[in-house]
Amino acid sequence: MRPHIVWFGEMPIGMAEIEEAVIECDLFLVIGSSGHVYPAAGLVNIASVTGSHCVGVNLDRPVNDFAFHEFHLGKAGEILPELVDSWIEVLNL
Repeated sequence: MRPHIVWFGEMPIGMAEIEEAVIECDLFLVIGSSGHVYPAAGLVNIASVTGSHCVGVNLDRPVNDFAFHEFHLGKAGEILPELVDSWIEVLNL
């Protein structure tokens, strides 16, 4: 049995469903991506043009950083708790 992973050069299982979910999302969050590996690296473009707010978090800027509305440089474990807290505060959750 093969785990649900995608090797370089392969298309993910259920790509149509993945693209549909990206089109329907309000917030598209990318964590730890170099922006080099497609089709995953292209999903931010789909999210952006269909109205999602695109946020990236990584140690280095990815090659597709232009597609994000905001990008946070640093360790996800340090950045994400603060980001989530700020979103909760803004949304009054």
